[in-house]
Amino acid sequence: MERSFILDRKVLLNIEARPSGVYISDLESNISSAEISECVRRLHLAGLIYSKDEITAAGREFLDAVRDENRWKRIESALSLARGWTYSLVHDFALHIFENASDTNGGSPDYQRRAG
Repeated sequence: MERSFILDRKVLLNIEARPSGVYISDLESNISSAEISECVRRLHLAGLIYSKDEITAAGREFLDAVRDENRWKRIESALSLARGWTYSLVHDFALHIFENASDTNGGSPDYQRRAG
């Protein structure tokens, strides 16, 4: 199966939203349990999750970088243009988008809320 950062993000968001010990629910009807299991395996091997219900510090950092919907749309666009992306590259690209938005907009609204 080919890696899907879209599914990876959905699974991470789903794990984060669930109480510990509750397994990932149906994300969408067109995503099979085999695809979800493979995604969980990839996320575990990448060090982003400990188990199907616990995100690592690196996973939280990755998720924080890709959580914003506007930023994610820009990342999706870039992902469609080239192959060979890694979690690290997606994370760094997301941070680059954040830094550019901070420079032009005076900072991210999320960051301003947390900082203020």
